[in-house]
Amino acid sequence: MPTPIVRDYAWPGDACEVAVDPDVAMALAHDLQVIADPARLRILSLIASHSPRPSSVTELVDRLGLSQSTVSHHLRTLVDAGLLVREQSGTWGLYRARGARLRELARLIAPGDLADPGDPIHG
Repeated sequence: MPTPIVRDYAWPGDACEVAVDPDVAMALAHDLQVIADPARLRILSLIASHSPRPSSVTELVDRLGLSQSTVSHHLRTLVDAGLLVREQSGTWGLYRARGARLRELARLIAPGDLADPGDPIHG
C-alpha cells in the first residue's frame, strides 16, 4: 500500500496535523474491514503474538475452537489482504504476520503519539 500523507491543516500550537490521502484512506478502510471480523481479528492477534514463529492451521483450530474450514477461510482472507504470509513446509501450511504491514496500518491510523498529555483531545 502506498503511504502518501497529505499535511493540510494544523491545530493552533501544533507543528502539523496529518490527514490520510483519499486513495490511502480507501485502501486502509478495506484492510480495517478485513480485520473487523472477530474471528479474523483473533486469528491475526494469535499469529502476531507468536511472531516470528509461524502458526499452523491445526494449532489455530485447537487454540480458537473454530472449525478447520472456518480458520482456513479466514486465513485466506488475511493472506489476500497482505496481513499474513503463507509458507509451505512439507504438507503443512504455516502462517506469519506481516509485522511491517501491521505497523504501517497503525501508523496510518494514528501517526502521532496518542498518549501525549498535551493533546487537547486526550490530555
